[in-house]
Formats: sequence, structure tokens, C-alpha cells
Amino acid sequence: AEKDNFKNFYRTGVTNQASIGLTGNNDKGHFRLGLTDLTNTTPIPNADMKQQGINFNSTYNVLPQLQLNMTANYTFEQVKNRVSFSDAPGNVIAGPLYLPNTFDIRWLKAATNPDGTELLPGSDIYFNNPYFVAEKFQNHSTRERFTGGLSLKYNILDWLFLQGGVTRDGYNYGTTNIVPTGTGYDAGGQLTINNVNFHELNANFLLGGNKKIGEDFSLNVNLGGNYQDNVSSGASINAVGPFIIPYFYSANNVATRPYTVAYTHYRVNSLYGTADLGYKNWLYLSVTARNDWFSTLAINSDRKLYPSFSGSFIFSDALKLPEWISFGKLRASYAFASNGTSPYQEALTYGFLGYTIDGQAQGYVLPNAIPNKQLEPVKIAEKEIGFNMQFLNNRVGIDAAVYEKKTTDDIVIATVSTASGYDGNISNIGKIRNRGFEMLLTGTPVKTKDFSWTASFNLGINISKVLYLTPDSTPLVIAGSYPRWGNGVNVSNVVGLPYGQIMGYGYKKDASGNRVYSDGSDGIAAGEPEPTSKLIPLGSGVYKQTGGFTNDFHYKDFTLSVLIDFKYGAKIYSGTNLLLYNYGLQKKTLQGRTTGVFIGKGVDLSGHANTTAVNSQTYFQDLSTGNDEIAEEFVYDASFIKLRSASLTYSIPSRVYKGSPIKGINVAVVARNLATLMKHVPNIDPESNLNGTNGQGMELSGYPAIRSLGVNLNVKF
Repeated sequence: AEKDNFKNFYRTGVTNQASIGLTGNNDKGHFRLGLTDLTNTTPIPNADMKQQGINFNSTYNVLPQLQLNMTANYTFEQVKNRVSFSDAPGNVIAGPLYLPNTFDIRWLKAATNPDGTELLPGSDIYFNNPYFVAEKFQNHSTRERFTGGLSLKYNILDWLFLQGGVTRDGYNYGTTNIVPTGTGYDAGGQLTINNVNFHELNANFLLGGNKKIGEDFSLNVNLGGNYQDNVSSGASINAVGPFIIPYFYSANNVATRPYTVAYTHYRVNSLYGTADLGYKNWLYLSVTARNDWFSTLAINSDRKLYPSFSGSFIFSDALKLPEWISFGKLRASYAFASNGTSPYQEALTYGFLGYTIDGQAQGYVLPNAIPNKQLEPVKIAEKEIGFNMQFLNNRVGIDAAVYEKKTTDDIVIATVSTASGYDGNISNIGKIRNRGFEMLLTGTPVKTKDFSWTASFNLGINISKVLYLTPDSTPLVIAGSYPRWGNGVNVSNVVGLPYGQIMGYGYKKDASGNRVYSDGSDGIAAGEPEPTSKLIPLGSGVYKQTGGFTNDFHYKDFTLSVLIDFKYGAKIYSGTNLLLYNYGLQKKTLQGRTTGVFIGKGVDLSGHANTTAVNSQTYFQDLSTGNDEIAEEFVYDASFIKLRSASLTYSIPSRVYKGSPIKGINVAVVARNLATLMKHVPNIDPESNLNGTNGQGMELSGYPAIRSLGVNLNVKF
């Protein structure tokens, strides 16, 4: 076995980050100017990132009653060869994962054959040479982002003010993707160029007052409004080879180069108000109301008014309590919220096919789902009750709360017959409930003149349940698996179950729970497991419990900080382990390797013990491919405990730099993702993910887990 393929292909990445900040102030105001520079070379060969930024914020008293606030931030980012995820095509990570154990990855280092074509590892044209992907493929992006804001606040009276402001957030994002000439699965090559321009503008006003009423009461009232305007436009070119001049990757160098444009625009107008009433600084009642108008909904149903109510009682100030109780507060709230939907969900839009027939342009209906002019805003209601207490002169503390959140009239796409010409129907039908508990424990177990130990433990538990979707309770797909693998595996919402169920074929079982194996009479090979007749829920990909345990140890000028975190209660469908089965690289495929046959433990279709032997390679490859795939085999418990971070900081004593312009020096050794202390899924990081959508719980050939070690230097002048 070649045991160092990972080591021989990957490299040690290096991140350098430098920043400098300049601050100043006088009786008129203050400002801060900051500059940052970040360079990062990743463990992937020929991949890196550069980012530069400048930020500025300032407060200036134009007049004694008039205050000007300004913020501005600009960042420029360049990413070279961002990793793309798939089973193998174009995925630089697939090679080290799936090459045979006896294959030295360095045999592929030449990358190309003498004629310039890809030097393939084997006969599968979709299994790329990782060096060829790293050196010849291109996946570059640039992003320029500018955010800024300007506000004026005028104090009309000592208790009354009027404020107005404008903020803008926008970016230009461009990507260039090149599948080079000579690639095994695409000899002609391709060039794809995308550009996106986005900006969001917010203009707001606020009239506020804060006044004492008598000796015991205080009242804080605000009335305001906001105008939000979002515009996104983009264009893309997909130039399909062969390139006229080989290896010259330009859109003008191909005969076929479809050009598409995209545009979305929506607005939200809002009016809102708040009122906070306080009594003797220990009893508070708050009421808010907000009305939004959404441009993405029809004119007769585009608005929603939603209030909230909250109260708090600081009983440690109102009541005489034992001295060991330092602070105590009860709180409760009941709040409503809402949102609209993405643009153009209520109207038909059209596309152009790019050709004519008899001189007539040919178009098509663009949406895949039936538009709905009757869509209403989503309704969200949440109630919470909690308390916060401190004990023993603030040496021990607890903050805990329970909550329930219900989302109704959620805008979802219900499946319809494709004979209608659509894949779904957009409707206000979703109902989801979340119930949970959150807790934070803090304490200082040890505190002396030179040494102290502070600790905190936080825990969050969330239990979700899909209450309603469609009249026939059909599951609604959130995300699907990679099309070449997965045999229909998807993440769906299922009525009566937690949010985000992994759906796939499971093992068929008898009444006693034994796996059932085929006798070859029903299309499944004899001796191979029978799948369920339909996709079944295999568990939710959303974690139910999350938390962390932080410890800070201080000794004179040294500080050691350690964080352990954990997540429990989620499942993950591992496409990586599926492929490892298929290639004979997963540990379980060693079963039957010496004899050449495998006999599954269970019963046959007649109920007798299964005794049919199957060629072991055939068994495990069929289990992981095609119609015989059993998704349940590749669904694992995604729970984990990790030593997430640790840092050791030394504050250099001031006597060392006494008399110099230096005001403080800190040096720290830092580490991130040091170790996985517990996990149940083999061969992958349980936090791996295939997509960035709400459909969590699937992974495929993901980025390897990265441990980082570094040094931080902070100097103040």
C-alpha cells in the first residue's frame, strides 16, 4: 500500500493576515481607519486567496444638537482555483480519495500525455488526474464589495431626537471556469464566464423619545420607517469547445457561445414603532409593531402587520434576597414576524430559445412551478420565557430559556404532475413548529491573586416538526443528491417528522427486523438485499443538540483558552463512503475478500435464513450503484465532539517597553480544529456538506478537514 498519497499530494497551507488601525478624537468627535491584508495558500496545490480591505467609521458633532455618523468598508477578493464538489469530474479532491491503495499518486504528476491530453489514472474518462485538475483547470473568482452608510441625528430636546440615514451594500462578483482542452471527459474543453452585480439600498428615519415620568416611571418611544431596494443583474457566457486555437481560452475562440442575462428587483417598505415602559428600573414592558409591504406579492395581499410583546422583572432589585444571590431576572416575550418571497413567483415569465422557425422567434415559459397571484406573506409566531441569575458575587451564573416557534402559510412548491408542463405549484401551505431550550452556565471556580479559572458551558436543544404541507401529505423535496449517484436520495420535509428528512431506499425487513435477501425471482440478484418499495425517511440532517465548553486560565501575564464543542442528533448521507464501497476502499468491503464470496445475514423471501453466496465485489458494488443501491447503508450518525480551538497568549509586561511609544504587546499561539474527540461516520468529517441550501444532511467527496496552527502579534501605540 502507498500510505502517503495524501501527504504527497496536499501541502501545508499558509495564511498571513496583517491589519493596522488608526484612531483619533477631539471634542468634535472621533474616527477609526483600518487596513487589512490577507493572503492564503490552501492545502490544495495551485489554489490561493488574496483579500484586501479598508474600513472607516466616524462620528462628528456638526452642531451641539446635530451629530453625523459615517461608515465605509471596501474589500477586494481574488480566489484562484476554488474547489468544485462532485464524485470525480473536475474535483481535485477525488483523486487522493479514490485511487487504489497500491497506486502512487506521484505517478500522475506529469499531468499530461506527450500530445497534451490528460494523463488519466485509468480507463474511466470521468476520473480526473488530480494534478491535471490542479494545474490545468481554472476556477477563478473576483469580488469587490462596498458597504457604506450616512446618518444624521438631531436632538430636538434633551429627551426627543429625529434621525435619518441611508446605507448601501453592493458587490460585483465574477467567475471564470475553464475545462481545458484535452480533458478526458471533454476533449474540446469549455469556458464559462459569469458576472453578477448586486446592491441593496436602505433609507430610514426614526423619531424617538426617552423621558422620565415622575419618580418611578420611564418611557422610551420610537416611530420609524424603512425603504429597502434590492437589485441583482448578471450575465453569463458558456463557450463550448473545441477552441479554434487550441489552449487559447477566450469566448471569441469558439463557434458556440450561448449568452444569457438575469435580472431580479424587489422592494420592501416598512413602518414600525416601539414603546418601552419601565418601573423603578426593575420592571419593564415593551411593545412593538411593524408593517411591511412586499413588492414580490400581489397588490391585494402584499402587506403584513406584526406586533411583539415582551417583559422583564429584575427581582433581585425588587425583593430582599439572600446575599449569595447577586442578580436575578425573569423575562418573557411573544413576537410575530413575516417575510415575502423571491421575485416573480406570482407571474409568468418567458425565455427565448435562441432560434426562429419560419422567421418567428421561439420562446418558452420560464418558471418550473405554477405562479400564484394569491400568495400571502409568511406568518411566524414565537414565544419565549427565560431567566438569568448570578450567584456568589457573580462567581456563578445561569441564563436559560424555553421557546416555541411556529411558521404558517410558508411559501412552498408542492409537487404536481409533469403532464401539466410544470414540476410544482407555489402555495401558502407549509406549517412547521420548532420547540427548544437554551442554557448558558458560567463560573469562576478558582480566583487568586495570580491565577484564575473561568468556564462556560452552553447548550441548545431544538426539536422541529413539520405539521402540514399538502392535502395528501406528499413530502416536499428541499435538495437532491448528485445526479450520477444516489438513486433518488434527497432531503425532504415530511409531515409529522422533524425538518429535513434524508429520503432514500432502505433495507426491506421482516416482522422481526431481519433483512430480507432476494432469491432472484423479482429482478434483484439472488443473495442481494431487497430494498424498500419506495423512498423512506432515514433521519433528519439537522442537529438537535449543539453546545460548547470554554475554559480560560489566567496566570500572571499568561492566558490559556480552550474550547470543546459538540453537535448531536443529526444524520448524514455519505456519498464518499458510497464511492469507497464501489471502489473497494471502504473497510466493510473487506468482508468476503479472502474467500471471494459474501453471505448477507438475514432471511430470504420465504423467511428462511439466507444462505445464498454472492461474489463479494459484485455484492458491494451493487449495494452502492444503480437500482440496487440501499441508501440506508450510507446514512450515519453525524454526532461529534471536537477540540475546536486553543490559544496561549502572553502579555509582555509594560516595563519591557517603558519609555517607548508602545502601549501594549500581546503574543499568542493559536490553533483551530485540533482534534475530533468523538464521531461515528467513517472516513469523512461529520460537518461535511454537499450544498449551502436548507437541505442539510448529504455530502460527497468534500473538502478535507483542516487543522490550523499559527501565531498572532498585536501591538498598540
